[in-house]
Amino acid sequence: MNKKRLSLIIFTVLLAVLLLGCGANGGGADADGFPDLLSFTAQTLAGDEFTAADFSDADLTMINIWGTYCGPCLREMPELAQLANSLPDNVRIMTYCIDAADNVETARDILKDAGFDGVTIIDGDGDLEKLLQTLQYVPTTVFVDSEGRQVGEAAIGSPENVAEFYTNAINAALISIGKDAI
Repeated sequence: MNKKRLSLIIFTVLLAVLLLGCGANGGGADADGFPDLLSFTAQTLAGDEFTAADFSDADLTMINIWGTYCGPCLREMPELAQLANSLPDNVRIMTYCIDAADNVETARDILKDAGFDGVTIIDGDGDLEKLLQTLQYVPTTVFVDSEGRQVGEAAIGSPENVAEFYTNAINAALISIGKDAI
């Protein structure tokens, strides 16, 4: 294989990773293969405890799962922060940083720079651990109702127009649970 062709293949693979998302540990799951989040205990970046019962604070919670090493995750974070700040009280965006338990200060700095001040989970057990085991890529975004049941379709990778894409996904999920779109 000549050097030009090998360079083109390497460039293509790297470009695909940058555009679509970063790989994560865990088994395979398609967009519909994620578990409900009905029973778990998690630690937040702020040091608080978060459980499935906390989902009852909103009709819909969007959970963006990301890593501090993931370029597409970092690129979309400022737009996610802006969207989170514009949502009505019945819809919440939170994040789950899969490597923050070992990189607390890095995760804090990333979220601060992005302007995200919502809940960020950094470690958990039960159904949250099952969710982590099904991930193939970050960012992955899932939607749950007030009881922690998955609604709508998961979004795998980083969309081109973050706010528009997630607003549409939020509206579809709200409508699927019998709530008004935002």
